[in-house]
Amino acid sequence: MKQFAFYLKPYDRQIRRQSLIFFTVIVSDRIENAVQKFAELYGSDYCGMVKIKEQQYHVFYTRGRAPEKEEFMYIVNENERLHFNDR
Repeated sequence: MKQFAFYLKPYDRQIRRQSLIFFTVIVSDRIENAVQKFAELYGSDYCGMVKIKEQQYHVFYTRGRAPEKEEFMYIVNENERLHFNDR
């Protein structure tokens, strides 16, 4: 399993309301599963993803309905070394 840390891109003046989710970590086997899980957990619609570096992605979500529909970009960092039983 891997851990995916989602960070909200810094506030943009164009956005009327800021997302309430600034940071979260999701444990999953693949990035595709993690982005879908995030959308389900926080009531957002997944729009797309761009791979920036080997273990970093920009993931896009929308929330709301027109004319107040807003798009948010999360920076997602992947950590492959996740050990639940380490002390």
